[in-house]
Amino acid sequence: MGRVPTARALMMCSVRLTMLDGPSKDSGATKNITIVAPSGGSASKQPTSGIRHFQNWWSCGFIADIYVSPADVSFANLFFKEEEVGASANGWLAFLNTVGHSPGGAARIGFGSISTGARVAADDHIFSGKYNAAGQGAYAAGIASWSIPWKYSVGGVVWSSITTANQSASSTSTGKCSISKQGSGLYSKELSDSDSEW
Repeated sequence: MGRVPTARALMMCSVRLTMLDGPSKDSGATKNITIVAPSGGSASKQPTSGIRHFQNWWSCGFIADIYVSPADVSFANLFFKEEEVGASANGWLAFLNTVGHSPGGAARIGFGSISTGARVAADDHIFSGKYNAAGQGAYAAGIASWSIPWKYSVGGVVWSSITTANQSASSTSTGKCSISKQGSGLYSKELSDSDSEW
């Protein structure tokens, strides 16, 4: 898929075509190919996804697509997964410290485009959870962040690192919730906003 830029995880291998019969038996062409490993990625809110919110609860979330890069390489049919990891949290959200983000299981990587990269063939439900002042005390500023290992596998057994994806959620003194993941942009809901789904 085009030239291979430098500064990527590369592996060289040879493929040989061998004739099994006929006058050219045991001869054939050899081709050197470059294998490029996944080395990055991003999350993008699906255009049809709303912002999930429960009125009078600190809560927000959206459905995203995950794209694996480099964008000019096909990773179709490789496996993708997120590892579980606990949050690092402070302020009003300190109660989320060490709480996981509940990743799903492994999914296949599908096709994409030169502008997006290869899309993971599973929706990513990014959600803050729902909490209120009655349970956690008066609303105040706080941040919870997850450094999520993204991994890939050829056969679903041995896993290798792609990158670390950053997901974060924040609160304010008014109970406003904001959330983002790995370049998705920031999406928010005020405490008093009506119930809404993704």
